[in-house]
Amino acid sequence: MKLANKLLRSVLWTSLAFGCAGIMVGLAYNRNVFLDSIRIRLDRELQTTGATIIRYYLYGDLIGLRSTLDALASVNDWCNGKFKDQNDEVIWIYRSEKSELCKSQFALFWGADQISDSIMVRRINNQAIGELSISVPVISESHLMYDLLISFFVPFLIFWILFLVVIKYSMKNLLIPLNAFAQQLKQYGAELNFQLSSDKSSDEIGQIKGMFEELRLRWHQSIEQVRQAEADIAVARISAQVAHDIRSPLTALNMIQDRLPGISVEQRDLLRSAIKRISDISDNLRDTEAKDKTESVDLIPLIQRAIAEKQIEWEQKRRSKITFRLLGAEKNVTVLGLGRDLERIISNLLNNSIEAVPLDRAPICEIVVSTERDYARIEIRDNGDGIPKEILNHLGQRGLTFGKPTGTGLGLWYALNRIYAWKGTVQISSQENVGTSIVFCLRRCFL
Repeated sequence: MKLANKLLRSVLWTSLAFGCAGIMVGLAYNRNVFLDSIRIRLDRELQTTGATIIRYYLYGDLIGLRSTLDALASVNDWCNGKFKDQNDEVIWIYRSEKSELCKSQFALFWGADQISDSIMVRRINNQAIGELSISVPVISESHLMYDLLISFFVPFLIFWILFLVVIKYSMKNLLIPLNAFAQQLKQYGAELNFQLSSDKSSDEIGQIKGMFEELRLRWHQSIEQVRQAEADIAVARISAQVAHDIRSPLTALNMIQDRLPGISVEQRDLLRSAIKRISDISDNLRDTEAKDKTESVDLIPLIQRAIAEKQIEWEQKRRSKITFRLLGAEKNVTVLGLGRDLERIISNLLNNSIEAVPLDRAPICEIVVSTERDYARIEIRDNGDGIPKEILNHLGQRGLTFGKPTGTGLGLWYALNRIYAWKGTVQISSQENVGTSIVFCLRRCFL
């Protein structure tokens, strides 16, 4: 387990750091304690030796004094010793023959090989007899190594015991439950058909974090899908109701369209075309499988009917001249699609083009039809106010509308979905205060 390895390494380095700190503290403590004990010993030996000197000096026995001092120096392992009288005449001097005792390879640590001190030897009446100085070795090598071993192993033993206790507790109370939880999440993730998301941390906690993040995203996606499905179901119910309720008015219109007096043949044809479109829309609302069908569609007559319908509709609404220009209609073009859907798409796009033109400007809408090998290209462009770039990038999303207070955001969304379903392409470009161009290509039919 990666987390376990990380924890082991962390505790290991921590224990090493504390162990080294313990060694330094132990060595410093041993050094100070030992040096203090040497100084106390040295002071005691100076006092004892000074009393001996006074006794021999009073009797004038210098030979006995020297012999006694040599014996004391040898027994007490002194390195050096000297006694001189008040006239600075050297009475006694000593140098140890045990040179290895007075030299140490750890002198840098202890600060010196030897510790020296001196006292002024005085009689009872405080008259000075002379000065005694001696030096003793700091420590023997065996004693030093013993102290070092103690200083090293005791801290390490303590911290390694602490290390084992922490690891045992962590494995029992943290890592094992975390690993079991991660395995359960992996099992649930496999059932939900998704993989662990990538995370900067690859240990168990990082994996769990990635899993929860992906579960959160999946949850939000599921909520959106449910909402969309509920909206689609509501639209389907309303569509079915509208298709049902519109039948009776359509029947009445079909009955009276040929009996209306005072209208021209052109207007009668336009009325008949409009009634047929309403009937097709009603049929399309009832036929839920129609969106998967395609047929051969005569493109130019379909566009001409849509233009004729919009000419009358919008000139009455705006009470101004609407200019439609159909370019490239010299030859017939047949495409794959669904006639009623394609006519509705072109009708909606023409509505958008006219609505984009301000009321103080005469609308000009151009429809350019051309062919490119296996595709027919239809471009609808206007002289409206154009669309800002920040809006243009999001056009086609369901419910998104721009510049129309009563817009639903369904017209362009429906057009894009139908064109893509027919294996076509769509491109929208716009320039503010110049106009908008929508180009869509459909597969040609060569039957």
